[in-house]
Amino acid sequence: DKPCLLRTLRLSVCNTHKNQPAMRSRMAETEAPSAEGAHSEADAGMPEWTLHILGDVLDVTESSEKLSDFLDKIEVTFPEDAMQLQRSWSWTRGQDETETFDLKCGGPHCDKEFEMDIALWCRRSPDKFVARIPAFGVALGLTVASPKNEFIHAFWAYVKGRRLHDPQDITSIK
Repeated sequence: DKPCLLRTLRLSVCNTHKNQPAMRSRMAETEAPSAEGAHSEADAGMPEWTLHILGDVLDVTESSEKLSDFLDKIEVTFPEDAMQLQRSWSWTRGQDETETFDLKCGGPHCDKEFEMDIALWCRRSPDKFVARIPAFGVALGLTVASPKNEFIHAFWAYVKGRRLHDPQDITSIK
């Protein structure tokens, strides 16, 4: 067995908003009226907000891992009276791989303040890969299921060691 690699994943959850009633009333109190005596039409618009869930791997200089690599599922649940169209939003493994998750709401029903529940299901172990042809796995030096990065590394070491890549395009294999 190989030693376990421990890393720190920093999660940030924040939101941005635009044209919320409380925000418009504060702006009306603090701003001087325009030459026409009212706020511009561009300031008025449908309320909208975006919930951002971001993740960074700390203590690693270069990492190609995305937040979605560490999660199996995300589920956001809203109170019954908060959203007209939906009560929940979810993402599951197999959908887009991403570093951030953005949940957007726009329209007249997006002008209320409310609490929501955010549940994250962390991955317990990375995907393991095996060669479909056992002899190929032995040729690569992988006799047991291996994480994706080890499998890819062994495959390219095999290709380069036997000069099986096209010299004109090293990403192509003969």
